[in-house]
Amino acid sequence: MSLRSDKELCTNQCLKIAGNTSYCGDSRIDRTNGETCDNGSDNGRENCAYGQTGCKVCTTGCKEKDGNTSYCGDGVKETANGENCDNGTDNGQTDCAYGQTSCELCSNQCLKIAGNTSYCGDGVKDAANGENCDDGNTENGDYCSSDCKTVTGYCGDGKKQNNEACDDGTGNGETNCAYGETSCELCTTECTKISGATSYCGDGTVDAANNEACDDAFNNGRTDCAYGEYSCFVCTTECLQEPGAVSYCGDGHVDTGNGEICDDGGENGTPGLCNTACSGTVAEEIPDDNNPDEDTPDSGNDENQDENTPDGETTDDNLDDGNPDTDETTDSEEIPDNEEKSDSEELPDSSEKPDEGGTTPADNGTSPDEDKTESDDVSGEPAEDTRPAAEKKSGGCSVIAL
Repeated sequence: MSLRSDKELCTNQCLKIAGNTSYCGDSRIDRTNGETCDNGSDNGRENCAYGQTGCKVCTTGCKEKDGNTSYCGDGVKETANGENCDNGTDNGQTDCAYGQTSCELCSNQCLKIAGNTSYCGDGVKDAANGENCDDGNTENGDYCSSDCKTVTGYCGDGKKQNNEACDDGTGNGETNCAYGETSCELCTTECTKISGATSYCGDGTVDAANNEACDDAFNNGRTDCAYGEYSCFVCTTECLQEPGAVSYCGDGHVDTGNGEICDDGGENGTPGLCNTACSGTVAEEIPDDNNPDEDTPDSGNDENQDENTPDGETTDDNLDDGNPDTDETTDSEEIPDNEEKSDSEELPDSSEKPDEGGTTPADNGTSPDEDKTESDDVSGEPAEDTRPAAEKKSGGCSVIAL
């Protein structure tokens, strides 16, 4: 072992000099003196640097030995060096043990992490751990047993289980309700319920595949055509077509519900009957008795004069009563003012012709003196016509009042 010395030495010339030294700690390994190491001021340090898995340290006696280690993975949590976990050889694991629903693992950097889980009820079949099914729970009666070992059913087996809203077996996946249904619920291939599509008489859509000939929706069952239509087809409540009942002006039936006041059928528009709009009566044509230019009903006076006949004169046809001696009526023959003659009053027979003196001979056996003309009658009264009725009607001239 080298010892430090500050002793002065004497040279051969008897001069004093400082001697060379050797000691443990001088950072020089003096193997002649038994040193195996000499780290100077680091002699006596026993720990390796953090992270080293092995190192040599030098004692204060300059003897080499293994230093103490500290690193991630040595199983000792070194919080001073930033470790919050150290599971030794288990560092770096990512999966929790089967059945655990959660766990914390230690990374290779000695930091905590959440591990991956696998357990019955997580919805993932873990065949490596003996699962034959996993429906996401640990209940029975929903395709999978509570221990995930046995399959107990499926959607489409026709048996509704706890996890199904429905199960119609082979009927799963239907989308249409039965014809005639106004609503229905059907089952999907995932055993969930949906509303089915409907088709029925009254939905407004003609379903020929189900023998509908028509479909007028809320008008089904109506039996009448629209007013004014001469013909139409209506739809029954069974969606079958049939001729509708008609109502129109001119059918001969008064339809007060559609504003008709009258209806004389094919005679509508005739005077005195219903008009063509069935809204009232056509006025009758009434002749004007005060107008000599208009024809009057059958009377004793014939006002239809020949266009070439002078006013106040009768035509030969009117005077043709079988007596060739009949004279023309002149303007001087006037009807007395005090006598109002109707159009239907019979005039004296044309055979009683006035003579030049203005008198009319009587053919009924009376004397000429007794039968006077209007001009000779003092009282102003007209002479009485005593002829038989048949004779009065058969002939006579018409006197035209001027």
